[in-house]
Amino acid sequence: MFIAYSAIGLTLWNNAVPGDHTNIVYYQHQITAKKKFVRTMVAVVITFAICWFPYHLYFIVGSICKEINKKKYIQQVYLAVFFLAMSSAMYSPIIYCCLNQRFRSGFRMAFQCCPFIKATERDKLNLTYPSPVQKIQRDPPSNFQTSTGTNMTNDKTSSSNIYLIV
Repeated sequence: MFIAYSAIGLTLWNNAVPGDHTNIVYYQHQITAKKKFVRTMVAVVITFAICWFPYHLYFIVGSICKEINKKKYIQQVYLAVFFLAMSSAMYSPIIYCCLNQRFRSGFRMAFQCCPFIKATERDKLNLTYPSPVQKIQRDPPSNFQTSTGTNMTNDKTSSSNIYLIV
């Protein structure tokens, strides 16, 4: 598992963000999002390893040293180790909630029927795909160059809509 998640993390970290990089703000946002995702994935994997390591260690030590199974409190040790291993499933949502705004917004939206959880308009905007956009009115340039290098002209004198990702 460690090897698989390491390969995923390294692939995400080392590969370039796909798409057009002319919009530096969007590109920086994508880089930041990639780093946050890798950080979240590392936290989940480390938490999983910490929770399951004592469980596996218990069985390794038990197979090497048979007399340990006859000790007085070995059943309580096993139950504590077993509880820690099984509790690893509950830590991932906590990590996601701490490190991901969209997860928190989705949680509030899913449980807004509860009297103590209030979903806001911002939570609804956080869950829209693609990211929430803000409309800005601006006069278009009369002649501009596309990313492929071709020139395009726009003879309209009215304003056009440009969307900025927030």
